[in-house]
Amino acid sequence: MALPAPAPDDDWTRPPTAADPGRIASFAGQLAAGFAAARRDGLRRYGFAEEQARTVYLASTGGARRRHAVPRTPWRAAACSRPVRGGPGSASG
Repeated sequence: MALPAPAPDDDWTRPPTAADPGRIASFAGQLAAGFAAARRDGLRRYGFAEEQARTVYLASTGGARRRHAVPRTPWRAAACSRPVRGGPGSASG
């Protein structure tokens, strides 16, 4: 029994999936407010927010063409604070 000829996926020519900065835009204002509050309290706050998007393309010399857009990860964020040397809340302040 012969295998059918491979055919490209319908979405083979679509561009890669992109991360959407708009998904974390509302968080940016809250992050800025948190940084400002930490500064008033003599703390330094560090953090990040990220979202990942990935597209995998697979091709063979036999003509197979497959594209798989990995579902976006939910955005994540992390932050930490530490006293500013000589500022309020520090041993020397």
